[in-house]
Amino acid sequence: MVFMTTGNKMFINAESDQSSVELELSEHAFKNFQSKDNSRARYSIEYLKKIMKAKRITDHASVSYSTDYPM
Repeated sequence: MVFMTTGNKMFINAESDQSSVELELSEHAFKNFQSKDNSRARYSIEYLKKIMKAKRITDHASVSYSTDYPM
């Protein structure tokens, strides 16, 4: 999956051999959206599944990423 931030929008792209999807989210989709620079980061589904296990602990999460910097 690819996460991209441009201006006040976030894009999440995913693709497989059979299909692809792009999700566009504006700053209004988040409780607190901050973006200093345009950024792009790629993560495997397996990595994101491990991180999502933390959702059992809290209802809200803070996510930070940057180009070539792990989540």
